[in-house]
Amino acid sequence: MTHRPVIHFTPARNWMNDPNGLVFHNGRYHLFFQHNPHGLAHATIGWGHASSPDLLTWTEHPVAIEADATEQIFSGSVVIDHDNTAGFAGPGETALVAVYTSLAAGTGIQSQALAFSVDDGLTWTKYAGNPVLDRGSLEFRDPKVFRYDGPAGSYWVMVAVEAVDRQVLLHRSDDLKTWTFLSAYGPAGAVGGVWECPDLFPLAVDGDPDDVRWVLVISLNPGGIAGGSGTQYVVGRFDGVEFTPDEPRGAAGPGELDELDWLDYGRDCYAGVSFHGLPDDRRTLIAWMSNWDYAHHLPDGAWRGAMTTPRRLALTSRQGRAQLTARPILPVGERVGFDPDADILPLPRAARIDLRATGDVELEFSGLGGPVVLLRCSPGEIVLDRSQVSGIHPAFPSVERMPVPDAAEVTIVIDATSIEVFAAEGLRTLTDLVPWRGAVTLHARSAGGVVERLEVRDLAPGSAPAPVLVVGESLIDVVDRNGDRARHVGGSPLNVAYGLGRLGIPAVFATEFGDDADGDAIAQHLASVGVPIERTDDTARATSTAIAHIGPEGAAVYEFDLDWTFRTPPAVADVAAVHVGSIGALRLPGAERVLAFVEALPGDVLVTFDPNVRPAVVPPVERTRELVERYAARAAVVKLSDEDAAWLYPGGVDEAAARLLGCGARLVAVTCGAEGSDLHTGSTSVHVPARPTRVVDTIGAGDAYMTGLVAAIVTGIGAQSVLDGALTVRDLERIGRVAAAAAAITVGRSGAMPPTAAELARALRDAAVASPTGR
Repeated sequence: MTHRPVIHFTPARNWMNDPNGLVFHNGRYHLFFQHNPHGLAHATIGWGHASSPDLLTWTEHPVAIEADATEQIFSGSVVIDHDNTAGFAGPGETALVAVYTSLAAGTGIQSQALAFSVDDGLTWTKYAGNPVLDRGSLEFRDPKVFRYDGPAGSYWVMVAVEAVDRQVLLHRSDDLKTWTFLSAYGPAGAVGGVWECPDLFPLAVDGDPDDVRWVLVISLNPGGIAGGSGTQYVVGRFDGVEFTPDEPRGAAGPGELDELDWLDYGRDCYAGVSFHGLPDDRRTLIAWMSNWDYAHHLPDGAWRGAMTTPRRLALTSRQGRAQLTARPILPVGERVGFDPDADILPLPRAARIDLRATGDVELEFSGLGGPVVLLRCSPGEIVLDRSQVSGIHPAFPSVERMPVPDAAEVTIVIDATSIEVFAAEGLRTLTDLVPWRGAVTLHARSAGGVVERLEVRDLAPGSAPAPVLVVGESLIDVVDRNGDRARHVGGSPLNVAYGLGRLGIPAVFATEFGDDADGDAIAQHLASVGVPIERTDDTARATSTAIAHIGPEGAAVYEFDLDWTFRTPPAVADVAAVHVGSIGALRLPGAERVLAFVEALPGDVLVTFDPNVRPAVVPPVERTRELVERYAARAAVVKLSDEDAAWLYPGGVDEAAARLLGCGARLVAVTCGAEGSDLHTGSTSVHVPARPTRVVDTIGAGDAYMTGLVAAIVTGIGAQSVLDGALTVRDLERIGRVAAAAAAITVGRSGAMPPTAAELARALRDAAVASPTGR
């Protein structure tokens, strides 16, 4: 996924899958994980490493155990050898011992091996006597080791799998080096795929120390309850030698999976294991948030793979049997206030949603650029529908069904690439990846039931993304309708900055205006949507004005009184993009300074440009064309109207698109009023129809389109995809639909008022319902 989660761990770079070696030691939680430090595919696997003081904020460390010419380092566990049973620690030291599966180069034999660390897991030494347990098998893997203290004695126990045989094998050791077979479990329960990543641990039922059971966790692939990878669990007893389930059963057929117990009912919770070093009443599990059906096909940036939220496990007695519960470990967050009359709620980047309802209700989640995901909560079932997601892999679109004894209270966790659902006091969980494109909104509606409570908490306040820097003029539009004049804050770049603020997208506006009442109005206008101002010339004589004479057809003709110098360029630190345009980009003398500012930007900064030509206030056409093409040489995105194109180039739209792409632009969008817009790259073109709407006022239409264009890229498609020239036809369609929807909403009312995030989401949702392919 190209958009990095906020509260879920991801590696800084490259491939990640199973969590390994989870251990709590010296006040820190250590997460090791399957990791390819060299690329985005499952290859040259070693153990990555991250640690956290609280399971919420993670620090990634150098690769812990690396693959070499003799072996890859597959999954396993870490124990704290307090008594130095393996003899790896020196005086005053405590050794962490990793027990991992060694995949032998050449033969493919999977055996169990050791490595140890005496510096809190930062550096590791492989044991010279490896392997320590070798069955000569190609499928013997994933050792989870724990210390057993019970009637049978005190020793180390290893649970590992013979994957293809669907068996969990138990061994014991006194020193972690020499292992003796104890017993085997399986095949039993779900056997539709190979077994992997077992775990075995004790939990007290309802906290009763006199009623302790053991939980055996088994991942399998494929054959999960939701398809592909999944994880089952079995409750029973362990006497130090053999695990005995409370409810013995043989292998389950495909139609019997719903009779089993599942750790998670979604598609994307796999290979979960628990932490060593915590008390049993703080048993905590983390899983890989993916599915082998499509893991290699997920959109990638610099990284691929994420972990689930950490989950605190417990056993509770329900309907006469012990069942596992899981509750997410989350930041407290800040409660988010909403307009009580709003029917669509914009969500924070990472959100916790607590729902209490009676009867059937439906929650609809939508990213700015899609997709739409539905969560239906009913008294006996929760259904998550991500079937509208397309373009990843044929197995990705899906509908998950989770039986629940009670769906009255549900907690939902939303992050940049996922949705997690916790119901029935943690008795049921469901985890699915969702490639949200941009800010996510929520629409809750009755489906015959009643929403009694809906609370949203921002789980990462202060984690707003980098802002878009908008550079250009601000002015007062004086709208003249047959002599009746009204004053409005305006200016094309200002409208873009204001529009981004209305969408909840951080923006900073670099502009200039006078110290007068009109300047105060501009500052207040932008402050109302949280857009700060950097003044590029505080000596301006007066705030600029533009008189818009509105004709009988609603079109505007402009008359300008303005200055533009751009004496002091704004500071550029961490920005999502830089947008320039219109008078600020083309009126001299400031235009040359703006152009020099743009040309000096680092190459990895996305620049967008809208000439929005005003012939009365820009240089002659030849000089303006020269400026436009110099901007296009640096701007990855150029948007212009068909009127701009006709004024700049004798060949009109086709010549304009070809010339600007030839200058270096990666995307050229040409708007054609009611006929829609055309989006061009060097390899393809896409036509996006205008959205049907009753036109009230065309002022600000092009700026709203530009706002939607920027928003769709920086919060959805991703700036890097544009810079790399990697936009697909589907990407162009999505960008165009967002921009067209923003323009349609704006022209449907007076005053150049762009849409809010909720309004834009509603328009896109309605379009998605009308076009159920989700494209």
